[in-house]
Amino acid sequence: MKTSISALATIVALGAAPAMAAHLDYYTADLAALNGSGVSGTVFLTYDGPEDDGLRKLTVQVAARGLEPGAHAAHIHGFPIADREASVAPTDDVFMPNVAGPGNDGDGFTELLEGADFYGGILETLTGLTADGAGRVFYSTIFDVTAGGELDDDVFSLDNREIVLHGMTVDVAPDGPGGVDGFTPAPANFNAFLPIATAKFERATLDDRPDMTPVPLPAAGWFLIMGMGGLGAMRRFGRKTA
Repeated sequence: MKTSISALATIVALGAAPAMAAHLDYYTADLAALNGSGVSGTVFLTYDGPEDDGLRKLTVQVAARGLEPGAHAAHIHGFPIADREASVAPTDDVFMPNVAGPGNDGDGFTELLEGADFYGGILETLTGLTADGAGRVFYSTIFDVTAGGELDDDVFSLDNREIVLHGMTVDVAPDGPGGVDGFTPAPANFNAFLPIATAKFERATLDDRPDMTPVPLPAAGWFLIMGMGGLGAMRRFGRKTA
């Protein structure tokens, strides 16, 4: 009995090695302000697990407000996978910047190295994160993830990692990268690596993804601007006819 080509193809397909199943995992982090920055917002991760080609990708989305306009350093932090240690957000209930102690100079600021004891070293840099003139950030980027690397969610869950945003103007003296001497007043200066917001990632669903659409100026704001413009026109007209 002859076997048709289509039937033979089906047999071959069934006998082939099973394809590697891709999977998506989601994580979210609600930013907590550090050093009185007033920053708030959400960071959302989408981990795209390996497919047939074995590639892994991590999408990072940031929607935040309260930053100073301009470029800001931002990183995903964590401890080495070998340590199996989870990051901890150094918020005021965990780290008291006004109380001197081991790893804490007690000057009232949570500095870069003081925070690193809680959230670990830099695992990935969010290049190009910039706040607009209103202090808002709407940022998205995609990284390739190395199999077995520090951000491989299949090896060590990303809910053990943390996001940290940096950069604010202070009126105290700088003291090394990301550090300040909170006891010494100084002219206002921008400290590019002083932590301004942080949060540990938690497992999430796609529904937790933040709205990445900038909110337009409210209608009342436009009416106010148009009204001010109209008032200016009336004043110019009055001057011409006077």
